[in-house]
Amino acid sequence: MGYINPVLELPAAQKLAALPLEQRLAIAAVFRELRGAADDLAESSWRRRKCRDGELLAGRRHLFTSPGPRTRAA
Repeated sequence: MGYINPVLELPAAQKLAALPLEQRLAIAAVFRELRGAADDLAESSWRRRKCRDGELLAGRRHLFTSPGPRTRAA
Protein backbone atom coordinates (compact mmCIF):
# COMPACT_ATOMS: atom_id res chain seq x y z
CA MET A 1 0.00 0.00 0.00
CA GLY A 2 1.30 3.48 -0.87
CA TYR A 3 1.71 6.59 1.20
CA ILE A 4 -1.51 8.49 1.93
CA ASN A 5 -0.93 12.22 2.25
CA PRO A 6 -2.69 13.38 5.45
CA VAL A 7 -3.21 16.85 3.96
CA LEU A 8 -5.77 15.33 1.60
CA GLU A 9 -7.91 14.43 4.62
CA LEU A 10 -8.15 18.05 5.83
CA PRO A 11 -11.54 19.77 5.39
CA ALA A 12 -10.12 22.43 3.05
CA ALA A 13 -8.60 19.76 0.81
CA GLN A 14 -11.92 17.91 0.77
CA LYS A 15 -13.70 21.12 -0.31
CA LEU A 16 -11.22 21.58 -3.15
CA ALA A 17 -11.67 17.98 -4.26
CA ALA A 18 -15.45 18.48 -4.36
CA LEU A 19 -15.22 21.38 -6.84
CA PRO A 20 -15.96 20.82 -10.53
CA LEU A 21 -12.93 19.92 -12.66
CA GLU A 22 -12.85 23.28 -14.44
CA GLN A 23 -12.60 25.16 -11.13
CA ARG A 24 -9.94 22.78 -9.77
CA LEU A 25 -7.86 23.29 -12.93
CA ALA A 26 -8.13 27.07 -12.57
CA ILE A 27 -7.06 26.89 -8.92
CA ALA A 28 -4.19 24.56 -9.82
CA ALA A 29 -2.99 27.07 -12.43
CA VAL A 30 -3.01 29.86 -9.83
CA PHE A 31 -1.09 27.69 -7.36
CA ARG A 32 1.52 26.86 -10.05
CA GLU A 33 1.93 30.57 -10.79
CA LEU A 34 2.29 31.35 -7.08
CA ARG A 35 4.88 28.59 -6.70
CA GLY A 36 6.88 29.94 -9.63
CA ALA A 37 6.78 33.49 -8.26
CA ALA A 38 7.79 32.26 -4.79
CA ASP A 39 10.69 30.25 -6.27
CA ASP A 40 11.89 33.30 -8.21
CA LEU A 41 11.67 35.50 -5.12
CA ALA A 42 13.53 32.95 -2.99
CA GLU A 43 16.29 32.66 -5.60
CA SER A 44 16.77 36.43 -5.90
CA SER A 45 16.71 36.83 -2.10
CA TRP A 46 19.30 34.06 -1.73
CA ARG A 47 21.57 35.65 -4.35
CA ARG A 48 21.23 39.09 -2.76
CA ARG A 49 22.02 37.69 0.69
CA LYS A 50 24.95 35.62 -0.60
CA CYS A 51 26.48 38.69 -2.25
CA ARG A 52 25.99 40.84 0.83
CA ASP A 53 27.53 38.21 3.12
CA GLY A 54 30.46 37.81 0.74
CA GLU A 55 31.12 41.54 0.87
CA LEU A 56 30.88 41.58 4.66
CA LEU A 57 33.25 38.66 5.05
CA ALA A 58 35.79 39.92 2.52
CA GLY A 59 37.32 42.31 5.06
CA ARG A 60 37.58 39.54 7.65
CA ARG A 61 38.80 36.79 5.38
CA HIS A 62 41.66 35.92 7.72
CA LEU A 63 39.15 34.88 10.37
CA PHE A 64 37.55 32.29 8.12
CA THR A 65 40.45 30.82 6.17
CA SER A 66 43.25 28.59 7.30
CA PRO A 67 46.72 30.11 7.47
CA GLY A 68 48.00 27.55 4.98
CA PRO A 69 50.45 24.69 5.43
CA ARG A 70 52.78 24.97 8.39
CA THR A 71 56.46 24.47 7.85
CA ARG A 72 58.81 22.95 10.36
CA ALA A 73 61.87 24.80 11.45
CA ALA A 74 65.00 22.99 10.30
